[in-house]
Amino acid sequence: MRKRTSPVWARRKRSRRAVAGFLLTVLVVVGLAGLSLVTAGPEDTPFEIRHLWTDDAREAEENQIAGIHFTPCERPPFANCVIDGDTFYLERQSIRLFDIDTPELNPSRCALEARLGAEAKARLLELLNAGPFSLEAEGTRDEDQYGRQLRSPVREGRSFGDILASEGLARKWTGRRLPWCE
Repeated sequence: MRKRTSPVWARRKRSRRAVAGFLLTVLVVVGLAGLSLVTAGPEDTPFEIRHLWTDDAREAEENQIAGIHFTPCERPPFANCVIDGDTFYLERQSIRLFDIDTPELNPSRCALEARLGAEAKARLLELLNAGPFSLEAEGTRDEDQYGRQLRSPVREGRSFGDILASEGLARKWTGRRLPWCE
Protein backbone atom coordinates (compact mmCIF):
# COMPACT_ATOMS: atom_id res chain seq x y z
CA MET A 1 0.00 0.00 0.00
CA ARG A 2 1.21 3.39 -1.00
CA LYS A 3 1.52 6.14 1.57
CA ARG A 4 -0.51 9.21 0.72
CA THR A 5 1.39 12.46 0.85
CA SER A 6 -0.01 15.88 0.35
CA PRO A 7 1.26 18.01 -2.46
CA VAL A 8 4.13 20.42 -1.78
CA TRP A 9 1.89 23.51 -2.10
CA ALA A 10 -0.43 22.18 0.63
CA ARG A 11 2.44 21.61 3.04
CA ARG A 12 3.69 25.17 2.40
CA LYS A 13 0.22 26.55 3.01
CA ARG A 14 0.03 24.87 6.43
CA SER A 15 3.49 26.18 7.29
CA ARG A 16 2.52 29.73 6.29
CA ARG A 17 -0.61 29.49 8.43
CA ALA A 18 1.45 28.42 11.43
CA VAL A 19 3.87 31.32 10.99
CA ALA A 20 0.99 33.79 10.47
CA GLY A 21 -0.74 32.52 13.63
CA PHE A 22 2.45 32.89 15.63
CA LEU A 23 3.04 36.43 14.32
CA LEU A 24 -0.54 37.40 15.11
CA THR A 25 -0.13 36.16 18.68
CA VAL A 26 3.10 38.14 19.10
CA LEU A 27 1.45 41.30 17.71
CA VAL A 28 -1.50 40.99 20.09
CA VAL A 29 0.77 40.52 23.12
CA VAL A 30 3.02 43.45 22.13
CA GLY A 31 -0.03 45.62 21.37
CA LEU A 32 -1.57 44.93 24.78
CA ALA A 33 1.72 45.70 26.52
CA GLY A 34 2.02 48.97 24.59
CA LEU A 35 -1.58 49.88 25.40
CA SER A 36 -0.92 49.41 29.11
CA LEU A 37 1.99 51.87 28.88
CA VAL A 38 -0.07 54.47 27.03
CA THR A 39 -3.03 54.26 29.42
CA ALA A 40 -0.92 54.33 32.59
CA GLY A 41 -2.14 57.08 34.91
CA PRO A 42 -0.72 58.75 38.02
CA GLU A 43 -1.70 55.73 40.11
CA ASP A 44 0.61 53.61 37.91
CA THR A 45 3.51 56.03 38.38
CA PRO A 46 6.23 54.85 40.77
CA PHE A 47 5.42 55.94 44.35
CA GLU A 48 8.54 58.08 44.65
CA ILE A 49 7.50 60.29 41.71
CA ARG A 50 3.76 60.36 42.49
CA HIS A 51 4.55 61.41 46.05
CA LEU A 52 6.51 64.42 44.75
CA TRP A 53 3.49 66.00 43.01
CA THR A 54 2.02 67.77 45.99
CA ASP A 55 0.86 71.30 46.84
CA ASP A 56 1.80 70.97 50.49
CA ALA A 57 5.04 72.95 50.99
CA ARG A 58 6.10 70.81 53.97
CA GLU A 59 5.74 67.59 51.96
CA ALA A 60 7.48 69.16 48.94
CA GLU A 61 10.41 70.14 51.16
CA GLU A 62 10.69 66.57 52.43
CA ASN A 63 10.41 65.18 48.90
CA GLN A 64 13.23 66.77 46.98
CA ILE A 65 13.96 65.35 43.55
CA ALA A 66 17.61 64.41 43.67
CA GLY A 67 20.02 62.07 41.97
CA ILE A 68 18.35 62.15 38.55
CA HIS A 69 20.52 63.18 35.61
CA PHE A 70 18.64 64.98 32.82
CA THR A 71 19.74 65.01 29.17
CA PRO A 72 18.34 66.66 26.03
CA CYS A 73 15.41 64.63 24.64
CA GLU A 74 16.45 62.97 21.40
CA ARG A 75 13.91 60.27 20.52
CA PRO A 76 11.06 58.43 22.26
CA PRO A 77 10.54 56.99 24.74
CA PHE A 78 11.36 60.15 26.68
CA ALA A 79 12.53 59.89 30.29
CA ASN A 80 14.53 62.35 32.41
CA CYS A 81 15.17 64.72 29.54
CA VAL A 82 14.50 68.30 28.41
CA ILE A 83 12.32 69.04 25.35
CA ASP A 84 12.66 72.84 25.37
CA GLY A 85 12.89 75.77 27.78
CA ASP A 86 9.54 75.09 29.44
CA THR A 87 8.97 71.33 29.04
CA PHE A 88 10.85 68.34 30.43
CA TYR A 89 10.24 64.70 31.29
CA LEU A 90 10.61 63.32 34.80
CA GLU A 91 10.65 59.55 34.46
CA ARG A 92 8.02 59.14 31.68
CA GLN A 93 5.80 62.06 32.74
CA SER A 94 5.87 65.28 30.72
CA ILE A 95 6.14 68.39 32.92
CA ARG A 96 5.28 71.89 31.64
CA LEU A 97 6.52 74.91 33.62
CA PHE A 98 3.22 76.69 34.22
CA ASP A 99 4.56 80.13 35.09
CA ILE A 100 6.53 80.98 31.91
CA ASP A 101 6.57 80.95 28.11
CA THR A 102 9.83 80.30 26.29
CA PRO A 103 10.77 80.68 22.60
CA GLU A 104 9.80 77.77 20.38
CA LEU A 105 12.42 75.44 18.92
CA ASN A 106 10.29 73.46 16.48
CA PRO A 107 9.39 75.42 14.49
CA SER A 108 11.17 78.67 15.28
CA ARG A 109 9.81 81.66 13.42
CA CYS A 110 13.10 83.57 13.19
CA ALA A 111 16.80 83.29 14.05
CA LEU A 112 16.38 85.20 17.34
CA GLU A 113 13.65 82.81 18.53
CA ALA A 114 15.77 79.78 17.55
CA ARG A 115 18.80 81.12 19.43
CA LEU A 116 16.84 82.09 22.57
CA GLY A 117 14.96 78.76 22.48
CA ALA A 118 18.21 76.80 22.38
CA GLU A 119 19.64 78.90 25.24
CA ALA A 120 16.47 78.42 27.32
CA LYS A 121 16.61 74.65 26.79
CA ALA A 122 20.29 74.51 27.77
CA ARG A 123 19.66 76.66 30.87
CA LEU A 124 16.70 74.54 32.02
CA LEU A 125 18.87 71.43 31.59
CA GLU A 126 21.58 73.09 33.69
CA LEU A 127 19.09 74.08 36.43
CA LEU A 128 17.57 70.58 36.62
CA ASN A 129 21.02 69.00 36.97
CA ALA A 130 22.35 71.56 39.51
CA GLY A 131 20.98 69.75 42.55
CA PRO A 132 17.83 68.77 44.43
CA PHE A 133 14.59 70.60 43.63
CA SER A 134 10.90 70.19 44.33
CA LEU A 135 7.88 70.44 42.04
CA GLU A 136 5.06 72.78 42.99
CA ALA A 137 1.59 72.51 41.50
CA GLU A 138 -0.19 75.47 39.91
CA GLY A 139 -3.27 75.07 42.02
CA THR A 140 -6.05 75.67 39.46
CA ARG A 141 -5.20 73.11 36.76
CA ASP A 142 -3.32 69.85 37.09
CA GLU A 143 -2.48 69.39 33.41
CA ASP A 144 -2.68 71.20 30.07
CA GLN A 145 -4.52 70.16 26.90
CA TYR A 146 -1.53 68.03 25.83
CA GLY A 147 -1.52 65.94 29.03
CA ARG A 148 1.56 67.63 30.49
CA GLN A 149 1.60 68.06 34.26
CA LEU A 150 1.63 71.79 35.11
CA ARG A 151 4.36 72.25 37.71
CA SER A 152 7.09 74.64 38.70
CA PRO A 153 10.49 73.27 39.72
CA VAL A 154 11.71 75.19 42.77
CA ARG A 155 15.07 75.31 44.51
CA GLU A 156 15.69 77.34 47.67
CA GLY A 157 12.34 79.11 47.29
CA ARG A 158 12.93 80.32 43.72
CA SER A 159 11.18 78.83 40.70
CA PHE A 160 13.17 77.90 37.62
CA GLY A 161 10.65 79.94 35.63
CA ASP A 162 11.63 83.08 37.60
CA ILE A 163 15.29 82.36 36.93
CA LEU A 164 14.75 81.89 33.17
CA ALA A 165 12.62 85.07 32.99
CA SER A 166 15.20 87.13 34.91
CA GLU A 167 17.86 85.98 32.43
CA GLY A 168 15.74 87.02 29.41
CA LEU A 169 15.19 83.42 28.26
CA ALA A 170 11.49 83.34 29.15
CA ARG A 171 8.48 85.56 29.79
CA LYS A 172 6.05 85.32 32.65
CA TRP A 173 2.94 83.49 31.40
CA THR A 174 0.11 85.95 30.76
CA GLY A 175 -2.43 83.45 29.44
CA ARG A 176 -1.42 83.71 25.78
CA ARG A 177 1.68 83.39 23.66
CA LEU A 178 3.43 86.54 22.51
CA PRO A 179 5.76 86.66 19.48
CA TRP A 180 9.53 86.47 20.00
CA CYS A 181 10.33 87.71 16.49
CA GLU A 182 10.22 91.39 15.52
